[in-house]
Amino acid sequence: MDIKKFIISFGAGIIACMLVVYFIFDYFSLSLIGGIVTGIAIFALIMSMLIKKGK
Repeated sequence: MDIKKFIISFGAGIIACMLVVYFIFDYFSLSLIGGIVTGIAIFALIMSMLIKKGK
């Protein structure tokens, strides 16, 4: 599994979901963006640690 492609795909999916929420509900918040970006970063760290541990 290529971790970079996986994280890019995951991030693109999250951004697509954010756009859907923005266009349907007209809701935008900097704290929402900050939380999602932090979540993606933590997810990337956990995935990279698990992949290194498995090798």
